[in-house]
Amino acid sequence: EKDIQKLYETILNVNYGLNTISYDSNISPIFTLEYLFDKNYCKNQFFQMNDTVNIELTNKYNKLKPIIYKYREIKGDGNCYYRAIMFRYIEQIILDQNIVLLKKVILDMFECFNSQEIKKRLQIKMDTIFKPELHLRIMILILYLLEKRKVQEAHQIFVKCILSCATFDYGLILYFRYILYDYIKNNENKNYTNTFPVKLGNLLPIQYETENEKFLFDKFYEDYLLKFYHDAEKIIIYLTPFVLGVELNVIVYDDN
Repeated sequence: EKDIQKLYETILNVNYGLNTISYDSNISPIFTLEYLFDKNYCKNQFFQMNDTVNIELTNKYNKLKPIIYKYREIKGDGNCYYRAIMFRYIEQIILDQNIVLLKKVILDMFECFNSQEIKKRLQIKMDTIFKPELHLRIMILILYLLEKRKVQEAHQIFVKCILSCATFDYGLILYFRYILYDYIKNNENKNYTNTFPVKLGNLLPIQYETENEKFLFDKFYEDYLLKFYHDAEKIIIYLTPFVLGVELNVIVYDDN
């Protein structure tokens, strides 16, 4: 418990929070939808403001308003989908005080970080991108705070570590890639669902399906899914609700 308290104090003393974020931060503060369409914001995103653009933005705002209240921006580095999903997933566990699920996540992370199979498939050594032991210690600290019913403190530690600790960020991303990998590997020869009888392999990015309808799963794992800075598409998005047991709404906002 002394080690947990020391880690807690160390993280709290890090002078980094939502008031010190930069454009390159992993996550942004929570913004209202109005801010997304603010003229100054749009100018910063290199929009050429004119009457036509104003009309288009107004139309998009009216379409999004019934379904979006607030949002966060996520650093777009190829890991953005994984980071966005895992941030919200763990955040909701904390806010719901779901201690049972958090314990399961921590055990799954331990299995992921110690998987010899994953270490062989990763094209770089795991300890060159993050420190598994530190990541797990942070997760245990969050669990400890939740068990003490200190929800606000647990959430504060979580957000601060996402912002300031590359180890924690990479650990969440690798964990999500791992559970997707584990699910796909165990269901390679199955259909997507009984009501949608499409082979799981048909959901792979097109470069991993041959002309004679063979699926290059191993190549997909090593060159795409388990490789950092590769964007998520198709199979990854489709399977997220299954591997996490959540409802997922994907809204494509075209700002071109």
